[in-house]
Amino acid sequence: MDQRIVLRERISGEKYPLGFPCLIGRGRDVDLMLTDPAISLRHALIRKEGNRMWIEDLGGINGIFVNDRRIRRVAAVNPGDTIRVGHTQFTLLPSEATPPRHHLVVHAIGFSTGAAIDRQKLAAIYEISAELAEYQDMRVLGKKIFSHLKDIFAHDRGYIALFEPDGTLKPLLVDPDHEPVPVSRHIVERVFQNGDSLLLRDSSGDDSPAVFKRPQEHKIGSALCVPLIYHTQIYGLVYLDRMISGAYSPPDLEFLKSIASIFAPLIENTRLLAELKSHYENAKEMLRKTESRLIETERTAAFVRLAQAMAHELRNPLMIIGSMARRIARMHPQEEMGETREALMSSVQRMEVVLQEVDDFVSIPSPLVRLQRIDRIIREEIQCCEKYWQCRSVSPRLSVRTPYVLVPVDPNLLRKAFSLVLKEILFTLPQGSALPMSINDRDNELEIFLGETRPCEHFCDLYDTELTSKPWSASLFLSAAHKILTDHGGNLLLDPQAHTAFPVIMRIPRSLKPEGPPISTR
Repeated sequence: MDQRIVLRERISGEKYPLGFPCLIGRGRDVDLMLTDPAISLRHALIRKEGNRMWIEDLGGINGIFVNDRRIRRVAAVNPGDTIRVGHTQFTLLPSEATPPRHHLVVHAIGFSTGAAIDRQKLAAIYEISAELAEYQDMRVLGKKIFSHLKDIFAHDRGYIALFEPDGTLKPLLVDPDHEPVPVSRHIVERVFQNGDSLLLRDSSGDDSPAVFKRPQEHKIGSALCVPLIYHTQIYGLVYLDRMISGAYSPPDLEFLKSIASIFAPLIENTRLLAELKSHYENAKEMLRKTESRLIETERTAAFVRLAQAMAHELRNPLMIIGSMARRIARMHPQEEMGETREALMSSVQRMEVVLQEVDDFVSIPSPLVRLQRIDRIIREEIQCCEKYWQCRSVSPRLSVRTPYVLVPVDPNLLRKAFSLVLKEILFTLPQGSALPMSINDRDNELEIFLGETRPCEHFCDLYDTELTSKPWSASLFLSAAHKILTDHGGNLLLDPQAHTAFPVIMRIPRSLKPEGPPISTR
């Protein structure tokens, strides 16, 4: 046996002639220094004793694999064995040996030293590289790729796919569209794990490779399959087949490998560009929504200031009107005033309530939240509003459809928001009707639903443009309830197809968002 060996890297095909003993690792004091981060500083030692070669694991975290089996400490190795240290794979060769060649399965990924590419093929490669470099859309690029492949290889079916991290294939381009391509698991494993290029010359012959399982069932006469390699990484494959036997030969396989070396960076760069564009569009959409929310916040703040100013201007004349109305009521008997007195007093009281709500709206405090049973809060508030139910003969019915009713809320503010919603919708309900309410799960939120819903109904935010034509969307009560819910990270939703502010959905997050209010320690 020769006193030297050769390690050939499986992906790049680069050869490393080495003597004995051979120390492999990432350190500077080794015989073969590799940059693979999965390799230790002193990872493996190959030595010779008599006529045997041995490889020793020096304690590397990721171990050593010989022919895909991890060794415990020391193992014998022979020419032709595969050795994997970290993520790097080698084939062990004697110094004067050359890799075995097979007319059906070509193992080398790079160019074969004996491969000859004639002038016509070089012209085709130049034309492909010059034309395809300008395309940035994956679909357009795919059509151009298969157009060139069709001119050269006249395939019946073509397939370009990328490998997922677990080694499975993700289809990228198929020719013809939606045509199932019989790329078996064995082909995927050979290409992904070993970087093999595969050639089926005649599916009816006895020398048909085992990786092409039952090709006759898929009407495969001959086929080519080569890996896509970019920056020494196998990230996909190109597969072509024809229904007739003998259509492809080893030179065709070598030529497809050459073309695949052009396709690989083009496809990868196009895919990365598509991802970058998608991230850009998402970021742009997020900025647009943020800008819209800022505008809406400024608009709401302006409305609050306007409401506060109006309340201040109206309060003094309203106090005078209310005082005069009460004085008149005391001076004249009730029978003399009749309905006029009742209407006047009712209007004054209504305006006083509205102004009080305006004051409350502009001075809603930030919530101090703590874990509360939301069903208990809702039941208590329903009981507090009993006089309103009796006035309208409305029957409230609450059903709790989730066992998870603890949520972080400010109980006083949530009671107020629920009460405001009830005040808004109560007088829109027919006399003597029922009011169904439910507490439901929805992803990471709890949903308080007032009314009956159907799956097809579409609800939107109170300030959504779909509700601008609805006069009830400008309700002071709903605006105040919406502010309380949004301060909790929730939302108030209404049906744009409804004629009133009913039904209503109140949503509250089950857990605090990072930017949400702090949880009180009370």
